[in-house]
Amino acid sequence: MSVKVFISYAHDDQELHEQLRNHLSPLERLEKITIWHDQKILPGEDWEHQINAHLNEADLILLLVSADFIKSNYCWNQEVRKALQRHKAGTAKVVPVILRPTAWNQTPLARIQALPANGKPVTEWHTVDAAFEDVARGIGKVVDDLLGTSETTSWPRASHITTEDVTPPALSSRSRLYTRPLPSKKFTIKQLSQHKWVMRGGSIALVMVLLSSFIWVFYEQRHRIGVITEYPIPTEDVHADDITQGPDRNLWFVEDNMAKIGRMTPQGQVTEFSLTPKSNPSVIVSGPDGKLWVLENGINKIARVTPRGQVTEFPTAPGSNLVGLAAGKDGNLWFTEFQTNKIGRMDISGRITGEFSLPNSNSGAAWITQGPDGNLWFDEQRGNRIGSITSDGHITECPYVEQPVPGTDNNHNLVAGPDGNVWFTDFWHNVIGSITPKSCHITEYLIPTPNAVPVGITVGPDKNIWFTECVPNAKAGCESSKIGRLNLQGQMKMNEYPLEREGIVLPVLSGITSGPDGNVWFSEDSGNQIGRITTGL
Repeated sequence: MSVKVFISYAHDDQELHEQLRNHLSPLERLEKITIWHDQKILPGEDWEHQINAHLNEADLILLLVSADFIKSNYCWNQEVRKALQRHKAGTAKVVPVILRPTAWNQTPLARIQALPANGKPVTEWHTVDAAFEDVARGIGKVVDDLLGTSETTSWPRASHITTEDVTPPALSSRSRLYTRPLPSKKFTIKQLSQHKWVMRGGSIALVMVLLSSFIWVFYEQRHRIGVITEYPIPTEDVHADDITQGPDRNLWFVEDNMAKIGRMTPQGQVTEFSLTPKSNPSVIVSGPDGKLWVLENGINKIARVTPRGQVTEFPTAPGSNLVGLAAGKDGNLWFTEFQTNKIGRMDISGRITGEFSLPNSNSGAAWITQGPDGNLWFDEQRGNRIGSITSDGHITECPYVEQPVPGTDNNHNLVAGPDGNVWFTDFWHNVIGSITPKSCHITEYLIPTPNAVPVGITVGPDKNIWFTECVPNAKAGCESSKIGRLNLQGQMKMNEYPLEREGIVLPVLSGITSGPDGNVWFSEDSGNQIGRITTGL
């Protein structure tokens, strides 16, 4: 068995990177390590997928630190972030190798023992060879420890549990249980040799114990609730506003500021498709025709997209200011016209078959969803109401119990619940609510985190309510970013699962949807990633 080594470096440090690999060649010849770096990616391969796959599989991650390395958005925001997550979880060992002078000790890397000795940069040694000889010696010690060839041996060791498997579930609405390693006892080789039961017939029992430990670890990690994994979007600085499960059992999302939509497999592989420039796609739904439908707010159009990415656009009324889009049980697409105060209906050929005016002027119809009662439900941001519309255009309005926060409109995202109610987020009152269709009765549930702004909402595969939330800060980011879960299975208990970052601004979490893999998926409006959170199924 050899240790899988992943090398993360900036391409400006290519020459030093190659010299380090030369000094590690004795460990390779002894078959103690197998090195992977991005130069091993073959022409035609998905480079992003290859990097993520090898980074997740690595036992030892070497970060070749320099000013260029820290400056690189991809190195720092993707590779370093994931490496630190795995290091913290104990599923991989991270070793920073300081190549050139830089303020690395002012970053989260300062908490990890670096090489060469005392963190002295390679280029400041009397010779580069002397520096890398010291680095190679230190790495050799780490490798021996990982292989268990040092004086002591410990077990069990689960060396390939990935980052998504080690983030724990919530104990309560405000806390999370952090994974602790399975209890292990250490023995010296001499002590082991004195126990004949280990060396002879007891070996079978030992193997059975180890096997059962590995099985239990795998089962426990697989069925945890609240384990978060994030997958990068290839295009940088993407605002991923909304996400849905497509008819092809992939995840589809919009890139609002890039005029693109993306398709992500449950394994995290991304394909992007371009729309009309400045179209500002903001909502995406899976239609009744096996296609994806996208609301293009910037050009007042609704686009139909095949699972292979073929796009057809259909115009709506000029100046209508489209906000919400939903697929109806009647086989049509329903959308809201915020500015013209109407609800629109479009068939799957792209023909508008009806526009229905709201009873009250300037209501500001925004988000819309298919309700459990067969009607479409929408919120009226300026009218402070939640309304429903039948398939033939009859509208009913329910007054909302909370008054708008001064200077804002009441914003509600909506979803049909498994309990026959319509569930919604209230952006400005720190609550999740439900409304009973027949009586307009509203019930609210306070989010444990003060000042939280809940945004997206969905029903998970576990039949519970899941939502995204953010506590805003002054820099248009979040002081905390969390995924919330309201347990509808008799307890009505709310749990929150925080997104954790080290030294990186927390993103605004936006859309959320039930995934094809039994998990819940969410989009990051400012994090340039798509996330997955386990439901325990």
